[in-house]
Amino acid sequence: MIIYNKEWLNSLSIQDEATIAFAQGNIDTEEHNNIKEKYPVGFYSPNIFMRAGIFLLTLIILSFSIGLLSLVLSDFKIIDSFYYLLFLGVVTYVALEFMVIEKRHYQSGADDALMWVSGGLLLFSFIFMMDNIFLSKNSGQAELFISGFIFLLSAYFMARFADTLIAITCILSLAAFVFYGWLEIGFYALQTLPFLMMILSGAIYYVANLLQQRQQYPFYKNCISAVKMISLLLLYLSGNYFVVRELGSNLSDDALKEGQSIPFAWFFWSWTFIIPLLYIGFGLKKKDTVLLRGGFILVAIAAFTFRNYYHILPTELVLVLAGIALIGIAWFTMKYLKSPRNGFTAAEIADGHILDKIQVESLIVGETLSSQPVGADAHRMGGGNFGGGGSSGSF
Repeated sequence: MIIYNKEWLNSLSIQDEATIAFAQGNIDTEEHNNIKEKYPVGFYSPNIFMRAGIFLLTLIILSFSIGLLSLVLSDFKIIDSFYYLLFLGVVTYVALEFMVIEKRHYQSGADDALMWVSGGLLLFSFIFMMDNIFLSKNSGQAELFISGFIFLLSAYFMARFADTLIAITCILSLAAFVFYGWLEIGFYALQTLPFLMMILSGAIYYVANLLQQRQQYPFYKNCISAVKMISLLLLYLSGNYFVVRELGSNLSDDALKEGQSIPFAWFFWSWTFIIPLLYIGFGLKKKDTVLLRGGFILVAIAAFTFRNYYHILPTELVLVLAGIALIGIAWFTMKYLKSPRNGFTAAEIADGHILDKIQVESLIVGETLSSQPVGADAHRMGGGNFGGGGSSGSF
């Protein structure tokens, strides 16, 4: 399903691991170059600055091209229909496929711009079509159909191009689709919505974590990591007291008064403060940096939630105390991980999962042996001017 050359993707992954090993001093320059020659990559992938420049340039070219075409066809009524947007979206997507397959672009900026523009044009054509049919009469269904279309479109783009931002869009649109769909039910939908979103977020995280552990989809590892991060955030926000109270008040006809509590307030307050600590604890136990870093961020969100409703202390003092708590937790975590514990350490390394991806030592040995000449002269001892046995004084 993925559009990129899988052999080149594997070679690119191996080159990245070799670069990390070289930066850590595990291999020398010759071994690094041998690996790059053994596993060539034919993609056009410029650096981040070139990628940003090409992205903007492609957007400008697309804007001028679409504007010029629209100006030429302005006398015809075709540009007033959704067919015109659909046509532009299809043409842009064909250009995207051409750039990737024929021109071998991979995260070059041009493919990024074409992907987002084509997706946007297809989305607007769908909105235009639905609005002309029936959505103008029922605004409640508009969000449901639009979020469902975004989910299907982003799921296809994610499977085809393995883009991280597209993966995030896919998960958020799925959550929005379930959210608006559950509201359409109407029977205690608002009261049960937080628990439904908790179940959905937990299920998404479980599936993503399972796929990451099994390593069945190596080309989507960045997408899976992004999905895990977003699902953890959604899981927490689904039970955060501030989100539940304010969102419920906006959606309900009966607005809550200041100081008025919500049903099961004790549960949502407990969720607000306990979940960040559980993220940190499980992150340390399972060696999951996504859980660990997410927990630290959510501690600050929990402090903000408490300060928003209880003005016991001045804002400055609350921020100071929250900062002290975060520094204390960080200090304890770094001290706990000063000595590596089951492969989890606070030491700064280029990639904490390098040994989980490929066996660098085996690759280095294979590359080193493959570059040695074959024959009797390759095993002849010599140069033993110190200690004998073929060793030299510089050995």
